[in-house]
Amino acid sequence: TNCQLAKHTIVRNHNAYEANNINEAIRISSYLSTHNVVSHAAFWIFERSASKQKTTARIIMSSFSWKQKWTAITPKPFAFISILSSTYIIQHVLKSRKRRSEVFHRLLLGLSLCDLFASTSFFMGTWPIPVGTKGVYLASGNKATCDAQGFFQQFFGVAPPLYNGSLAVYYFLIIRYGWKNGSPKLKVAEKLLHAVPLLYATITAVIGSALDMYRSSNLWCWVAGQYQVTRMIFLYGPVWLSFIVTSFCMVKIYCEVRAQEAKTKKYNSSVTSAGRSDLPQRTDHSRRFANQAMFYVLSFWITWLFPTCTRVSQFITGGSSPFVFIALFTIFIPLQGFFNVLVYLRPKYLKFKKRHADKNMCQLILLGCGCSGEKAMRMSVFHISGRSSTANFSRFNGKSSVSKVEIEGIEDIMEEDEDGPDEEPNEIDANQLNEEQA
Repeated sequence: TNCQLAKHTIVRNHNAYEANNINEAIRISSYLSTHNVVSHAAFWIFERSASKQKTTARIIMSSFSWKQKWTAITPKPFAFISILSSTYIIQHVLKSRKRRSEVFHRLLLGLSLCDLFASTSFFMGTWPIPVGTKGVYLASGNKATCDAQGFFQQFFGVAPPLYNGSLAVYYFLIIRYGWKNGSPKLKVAEKLLHAVPLLYATITAVIGSALDMYRSSNLWCWVAGQYQVTRMIFLYGPVWLSFIVTSFCMVKIYCEVRAQEAKTKKYNSSVTSAGRSDLPQRTDHSRRFANQAMFYVLSFWITWLFPTCTRVSQFITGGSSPFVFIALFTIFIPLQGFFNVLVYLRPKYLKFKKRHADKNMCQLILLGCGCSGEKAMRMSVFHISGRSSTANFSRFNGKSSVSKVEIEGIEDIMEEDEDGPDEEPNEIDANQLNEEQA
């Protein structure tokens, strides 16, 4: 019955055969196959005679390989995880006035917004690709949907790597030169750190759309494979440039922290314990700040490692890349938002682990998931902070109550605990050390 239905549909489109438009016949057959009218392994033979001539059109729909199915399906669950992760960072930054006022969180907000839309495009995957595209599993779109996905894929594909470069530059300016939030120089720098990713992404996406460059790239719609130089300029060039910038910034940050530690060690050996200042604490803060920066850069490197390997292997072989690179490509490229949220929550996890040093990781997870509510968490923070001695509890109708001043103090502690890892470290230079030694 399905074969008869397929034959009837092809007969209705006999004009395509009159013009020898086999591509139209393939499109119709692919539509039927996509909608499970016939199985992928089925084939249809349509024969007809016209004015002393017999034309035969044979459409054979072979089954898709497991590799084609892998590349179409695998990105979706990982992209969905990244969507949830980026959404968490976005709402966490927006709901706090303090976080919204900090340069770091505004840069992270821009990165997470771009990751959110990029992950959405990865989740769509092959769906927007025109139906009937050869070798593409689950292709269900048309030219318009492919163009739309190509535009978003270019814009939100190139912006996150550039934002990672902006974050690395921000950390470099804070640790190396000691720039502070609210300083005029940092305000100017912030505008540039936002402008470079957004302007470059906008210009390249508009150019690609204006020149009609977006076609199927097997995984999703993007710049067609025939525009290899354009692909390099639009995406891989900026990504590799961000690799260089982030690597340079991390090396300089590492050298700066080591130099600060050496100065602090020398300073500690030249003063008595009674005359010590807070230099060791500030150096330790700078080291933790630098470690956090390194983890953000590491998440960027992991995300783009396998796309880079895929592209380099294609250049070397002049053809297709080993499938192992493509398989890892489809897993890691949608996960940048997830890696970012892991780094974002890392300081909170370390603080929680420090408070419960006798617990292993599984116990910490269960303890974190077993909180008895916001009030219990606030009272726990209030107690751990060492300020519980000022709490005055009174009994009224069998219930405990805390004064308004004490509640505000608890909220201040929570806010300080929540945003502490991201505050800017103090710069320690030679002049400051000499003054304090004197």
